Amino acid sequence: MKQDQISGRQLMTLVWAGLLAVAAEHLPSVTVAIAGRGAWMTPLLWIPILAGMGWVLVRLCGKEGNLVDGLKWSFGRVIGGGVLLIYIVWGTMLLSLRFRLCAERLSGGGDRDGALWFLLLGVAGLTGWMAWGKCAAFARTTEVFFGMLVITYIIVVGLSILKVRAENMLPIWWDDAPSIVAGMPAVGGVLGYAIFAALLMDNVAWSAKRGRDWFGWCLVGCVSFSVMSLVAIGSFGPVLTQQVDAPFFQLAKSVGVDGAFQRVESVVAAIWTVSDLALMGLLLRGCTVAVRGISARAKDTVVTGILLVVGSVGAVMLFGKGIRADDLGKGLVLWGNLALGIGVPIVALTVGWVRHRGGDTIYSVQEVEKPPE
Repeated sequence: MKQDQISGRQLMTLVWAGLLAVAAEHLPSVTVAIAGRGAWMTPLLWIPILAGMGWVLVRLCGKEGNLVDGLKWSFGRVIGGGVLLIYIVWGTMLLSLRFRLCAERLSGGGDRDGALWFLLLGVAGLTGWMAWGKCAAFARTTEVFFGMLVITYIIVVGLSILKVRAENMLPIWWDDAPSIVAGMPAVGGVLGYAIFAALLMDNVAWSAKRGRDWFGWCLVGCVSFSVMSLVAIGSFGPVLTQQVDAPFFQLAKSVGVDGAFQRVESVVAAIWTVSDLALMGLLLRGCTVAVRGISARAKDTVVTGILLVVGSVGAVMLFGKGIRADDLGKGLVLWGNLALGIGVPIVALTVGWVRHRGGDTIYSVQEVEKPPE
């Protein structure tokens, strides 16, 4: 048994804690532009697809492997290494983007430059501190983070329901179905961040009921995204939801209880930083594993440090007057995540079956390569 293992529950906690950061920023403002008032239904359409993706990843990565093993089994060592390089470059760019967006949110939209750079360094430092530790320690910390996020989510959504107006999200007819389906790629781009968790799958001690657990997490996660979108659209209406930045945080501005507390958006934004930390830690760890998959001699601490520096420099250099981090996150990034998070694993599994038809599967390869106990 590996010494630095985590449970399947901890991996799923890490994934969904990180995805909440992206969902709070982009849903449903991205999907409502396509699907209109029915955008809150779009995340629900991903439930069966995610269930299928769990099966794809298990078949691709095997019982004791990760995405590195699956890509090499499918494409071969050279081409598989090239695909891994694409994941490394893309993951480092995503790390820069998340650094920037997190710092901008904490500094009030990035309008105070001094505060922005200071916070950016602080966020990068916290991410590095978390990623340099053991995976098990990181997972346990994320479980605490996830509890904080769930409580905050329930408070914001629960109090915002009182402001929902049915006419903002209903009625929905069969004529709305094509536009609701057309909004699926945007949601898939948000979910695509999770592919970097597949690079950590060999560190996971799955339970005997991992299929049921996977489906349960995907069901609850997609429903929570749907409820988040429903409350935003029901409160602001489709037109205003499309125009506001980060509808979830805008909901927090209107949350309050007379005589108790008012205007808690700053507290919500601060708490939501732990979601960013979970996602950034996942990206950093995943990219480190991918680098080690290309060069077995690479040391994790050195690789993590280099990726952290490159990501931090990218957060400063890539975004300026010409490129807004928020625009990039809602555009190109979602399509790239959809391709790498959903498309590539499906293609890799298909290619692997064609190449090894009648021969070795990744399961038999793992049995041969498994070291003696």
